[in-house]
Parts: sequence; structure tokens; C-alpha cells
Amino acid sequence: MKRNLKQSVTASVSALKTDCNAKVMSAASLHDRWKRNKLNLNPEFQRDEAWTTSQKQLLIDSLLRKFDLPKFYFREQANDAYDVVDGQQRSRAICEYFDNSFALPRKAEPVGEHEVKGKKFDGLPDDLRDRLRDAQLTCMILQNYSDELIDELFLRLQNGTPLNPAEKRKAIGGNVRNIVAEIAAHNVFTKGLCAYTGARSQYLDTAAKLLYQQYRVADGMVDIRNSSLEDFYRNNAEMSDTHVSVVRTKRALDFIYKALNKSSVDRLRKYMVLTLVYLIAKMQSEYDLSGREKDVCKTLHSFLLKKAENDAEEDESKKDRAFTAFHENARNDSKEAMEERLAFLEQYFLSSMPDLASRDSARRFTNAQRTLIWLRNGSPHCKKCSKSVTQDTFHADHIKSWKSGGKTSVDNGQVLCEQCNLKKGAS
Repeated sequence: MKRNLKQSVTASVSALKTDCNAKVMSAASLHDRWKRNKLNLNPEFQRDEAWTTSQKQLLIDSLLRKFDLPKFYFREQANDAYDVVDGQQRSRAICEYFDNSFALPRKAEPVGEHEVKGKKFDGLPDDLRDRLRDAQLTCMILQNYSDELIDELFLRLQNGTPLNPAEKRKAIGGNVRNIVAEIAAHNVFTKGLCAYTGARSQYLDTAAKLLYQQYRVADGMVDIRNSSLEDFYRNNAEMSDTHVSVVRTKRALDFIYKALNKSSVDRLRKYMVLTLVYLIAKMQSEYDLSGREKDVCKTLHSFLLKKAENDAEEDESKKDRAFTAFHENARNDSKEAMEERLAFLEQYFLSSMPDLASRDSARRFTNAQRTLIWLRNGSPHCKKCSKSVTQDTFHADHIKSWKSGGKTSVDNGQVLCEQCNLKKGAS
């Protein structure tokens, strides 16, 4: 049973006596601690580096002008090391400026009688460098705080700041966040196949959505809104990395990396990663994809090329409506948009790989195969007797019978009416 916030904090506090002591630390001491690897800016719950250069410059300017800064929160660890619970971006800005990693703005106003515009730390006058070194930072040192209590404290401290949903989910306890982190470290994300970076936990966000979709795969395509993902994290705290949803996600990513890692296929945007991984996982469960990596790569390259050409076409009358709809559906991740993206991409793949056979010599055609067989028929009539049939009532028949070794594939399928199919089966 999920505990509420008050119960969780109370349990954590009662398990071990905690303490929180105020300490004044100079900016120079903070930098020294960081240089000695005694200041961990990236514990699990923390977001990635998020500040722009202008935000860092403003922080340094504030220190030069002796403005007060909010409190820093550090968790005390072994060997006198600190985890930064709150103040990561401020700490990073101070340390990087002391290391001359950026300069103050070229339009910065003088500080007293000194010009500071465009100056790095080493370029400042001696008294301003001393002012920065001596700047007093109020730090709250947390002792004997469990991971669970730190997570709760982090969420409370960040409640009013613009953490994105993926960064907030890093602070939710349980094993889902660890599994998501492992998936986000897959080669598909880290070896240049994506057209976006892992900044601001973007790979973690993609990984969480991929895993959640496979967790709910029996329900078909589902929404991936943040509230659903947070519930998924909290309700599956004990999830094992051998769970079928984890296995399906990793297996699909493995296939995609093997297919694309040495190819010239354009790097994948986020919506395409979400669609393609879901499709490959679906195809791996329904079709025999063994040894078909090159075909998948060729098909995806063809699809992306046609999409790019269609996107660039200025004459609306010459655009392919299906590709246009796919492009428009790429703009959001609503359940309906994802379903339409998936259906079109699956149809394109199966039409490009018509010999793709169902897994385990399955006799029954999949719904996607039925749709393509109907479209390839060219007319709403039985192939044998020309009787009118509908897409819902026609029988998908094996041209070369399944019993004789015929594949359950699109190019071995034909449209028959019920009577002709039953007559053929009886012969």
C-alpha cells in the first residue's frame, strides 16, 4: 500500500536520528571541496546541469555586489564528503567561474570603481577576486538522512522551481528509476542515433515512456502523461529488471541499434524513437524478425526520406496526405496521435517487407497484415469468384496453403469470400 508523504517522512525520521545544522562556508571553501571531489553535484535525485551561461553570470554578479543567496542544502557523507541536495546550479556556477570556464557579460555594469565586463575570474582585480573567495554561503548540513528522506526533502525544496517532470521522477523512490536510468544508457541514446541530447533528463524521459508503454502493452497504446508515469514509478517500486516489460524494451532497442548503428539513416527525433521502439517490440512479438536488420534499416531510411521530401514540398496538392498526417501527429504524444503514427509506420514496414512471416509459423494473419492484403487486392471483390466483400468480412487466405508450407505473410495472402475460402479448405 502506498504511504502518503507524512507517513513516509515520519518513518524515515524515526528509523535513525537525523540532524540539520547551519554552517557558513566561503565560496573558496566550496570550490576547494569540489576540486578535492568532496562535493557531489550529481546524486541520483538531482537534475542535470540546467543553467544557461547568462544565469551563471547573474549569480556571480550577485556575489560581486554582495547580494544574499538562498541557503544551500548538503547531505553529509563518509570521509567528509557532501551530496548537494539543493543549490546544485549555484554551486556549479561558482566552481566553474573560479576555474575560468566562463566570463561575465560584455555589458556588465562596473562593480564600484572596477570594470568587470567580459572578465573571467583571473582577469578580475585582486580585491574583487578576494570578495568572491570570501563570499559567505549559508549551508544546511544534513546528517543521517536516509535516501527516502532526502528524496522527500528534495521534492519539497524544488516545489516552486521549474524542474521538468523527468527530473522530478528521479526523486521518486523504488527500482523503476534505476531501470529507467539503465535503459537511458542504451547505445541507441548514447551512440549518436538520436537527434536530441540527454540534457535535462531527456533520455530518461524517453526511457520512462518506452518502459511504461511496454508495461501497459496489453491495453494497446496508452497515454504517457506525467501523472501516469509518476503512478507507475510509485506503484512498481519493487519491479525487477527481468520483468517482461523491461525485457521487451531492451530487446527492441538492441535490435534497432544493431540495425542502425553503422547506417546513414537520419538521426531519430524523440517522437520517432517512441514510435519505432513500440513498433519493433510489437513486430518482434508477432513476426519473425531474425536476420532482418538490414531490411528494417532500408525501410526506415526510405520512410524518413519520403517524409522529408513530403515535408519540403511547397505545393499542397502534391503532398502525400498520409505522410502529412504523420508529420502533424508528430507534434504531440496524445494516445490518438501515437496510435495513428504507429498504424501508418507499421503499414509502411509491412508493405516494404511483404514476405515477413508471422512468428512460430502462425496460421492466422495479423490485423495489420489483413489491412495490407485488402489494400493490395485493389478492389472489394473475392479473388476467385468476384463476389463483393467488405474489409471487415473478407477472409484472408494463404495463396500457397499453410499446410503446404506457405508463409503467413502479406505476399502470400489474398482476399476471398467466406464461401470460396471454406470450399478451398475442404478440398
